[in-house]
Amino acid sequence: MPITLDCVFRRINATPRIDALKCGDKTLLVWWYCGILKNKNDQHQPLAKIAVRAQVSDNEFSDTVEYRDVAVEHLGQLRIGSVCKNNRVISRAEFKEQEFNVLHERGAFWFTSFHSAAHKRFSPPYPQSIHPLQFNRDKNWMIGFKLSAGGVLLIPTLEYFTRNYGRSGKLRRYLTTHQWGVPDGIPSAFFDPVDQPEEPGKWKVNLKKGFYNGDTIFLAHLKYDAYTQKIVKLIYSEIEVQYQDGRQIPAFPKIGPWFLGAAKLLVRGIPFNGGKSFLGLQIIGLSEPGGTEIERLRENRSNAANPAGPEAEGSAWTGIPVRRPNQRPEIIDLTAHESPDHGSATLELEDSEIIILGTRRQVKSLRDDQAKDKAGASGESGDGDTFSSGDPCGSGKGIDQASIHTPEITQPEMESEGALRDIWNAALHLKKTYKDVTRVEWYTSSKGFHENDEPQLMALSHYADDDTFQGAPIPTSTRRWPFLDPDKLSKMRGLLVIRIRINSKNIYIIEIQRRVKKVLEANGRAKEKEEALRGLVFTLDSQDGFIKWIQTVRSHVRRVEGRVHKLTTFCPGEADVFKHTAASSDGIPCWAALHNALRKVGVVPN
Repeated sequence: MPITLDCVFRRINATPRIDALKCGDKTLLVWWYCGILKNKNDQHQPLAKIAVRAQVSDNEFSDTVEYRDVAVEHLGQLRIGSVCKNNRVISRAEFKEQEFNVLHERGAFWFTSFHSAAHKRFSPPYPQSIHPLQFNRDKNWMIGFKLSAGGVLLIPTLEYFTRNYGRSGKLRRYLTTHQWGVPDGIPSAFFDPVDQPEEPGKWKVNLKKGFYNGDTIFLAHLKYDAYTQKIVKLIYSEIEVQYQDGRQIPAFPKIGPWFLGAAKLLVRGIPFNGGKSFLGLQIIGLSEPGGTEIERLRENRSNAANPAGPEAEGSAWTGIPVRRPNQRPEIIDLTAHESPDHGSATLELEDSEIIILGTRRQVKSLRDDQAKDKAGASGESGDGDTFSSGDPCGSGKGIDQASIHTPEITQPEMESEGALRDIWNAALHLKKTYKDVTRVEWYTSSKGFHENDEPQLMALSHYADDDTFQGAPIPTSTRRWPFLDPDKLSKMRGLLVIRIRINSKNIYIIEIQRRVKKVLEANGRAKEKEEALRGLVFTLDSQDGFIKWIQTVRSHVRRVEGRVHKLTTFCPGEADVFKHTAASSDGIPCWAALHNALRKVGVVPN
């Protein structure tokens, strides 16, 4: 009998083609993660065995399971619930979403599996009917957290590892292939020496090339926290002890929390036990550990206040692969069977975003007053469409390097009053007022479209230290613009994305979260006032272009510092901007502005 998955599938835009999926003429659903294997073709790219089911109809999938061996680093692309066709992810299941408070301490979490529960004559971790596995005694570990309501939160350990251990795929790949304390092992593979004395109350890390700023907190704990070091040592040693090379039997490492204390997890999955317990299949948000302030340096960092002098050596970034942001192939082939060529071009690939919950850890990026070296010669750039996320080895294969990472977002909160709140309330009132307005929804890239009254914002991202535009440095004012507080460089601005459906036509509105400043009135009193920014209204020639266009706006609105009129010509449809001038007849704030926006795209509701 086919297995029915009772959830919505959301379309995924332009993912790489992963050869190890071997879809053939089938559409496959990623169902479960099944341990780690060593890679005979490329020892630097360990493999994960995944279970897949073939699609029978829209929400029905085969009751038989097939297995595929994919790179551990590619698990972020192949989340549980991913639907794959022609070796690409085309959509992903949106399970029920819930936030949990958990504790990382002895007795508050444990590891469990169907095999261990049967061996100890315990009850199974969860009813197999809600998410059936191929074997009644499945050996894959799940981490269990006690919940205050008396139930348990269960998460597959490889999902926990993929989403919770740093932000770069390279970091997780190294954790499974590098031994502790040997030459080029852990921790030397991650750090360069810090050319500064240690200071009480500060942790200092100097990240090597290839790691992302989002890796900083985990790597700082790896350097300074004995508990993190203990957990990391166990990952490699468990794989080495368990793996049976001759029989290709995977290792099942227990991978759990890497820091102690309280934590938050935002998870999608399946509730059971009357709603008291939850099988978490996708982690979409998490909190950061509190603690000591972290100072981050970068190997060959390029953010010095002053360039190197004429006598400086030209050795900085020597041999670094050329990045290809403007030469992105239409189809990207991702392989785990061969390593990239030395000096090949590097293409950045993103896993699905992770939402950072709660208070963020203090991380300061240090900046040199004077650069010590001038830039050296870059590596040669290839022009192929096959990429590998392994370590470079050899040359002439035509394989470029893929750098995979997970973008972080901090979900901004809407102000209690102000332009964003007003335009949303006006849109809700529009639906109540006119019969041909059938839907009003907000959108974020992590949650999709939702109709509930309390909208969420889609956070902008800050510029990386080495980001440029058309080869030129990013101006300081542009780098600071995405922050609500440009002095403290804290709290990212958000975008409110609204979709209004009128007479079977979708109209979209984007509003930028404003900074608030104090101004003096004529009577000399100080008053808080939002900065003046215009809204963007648009329709699309094809709804298939929505995600790509939103990504374009989200990226380039930073470059134009909120001047959205500069983006309208790039819209794959009709786009215009509108002011928020109030009309004397306005009974609802932004009512006239909303009507003005709709008229700009030729729509008048009735």
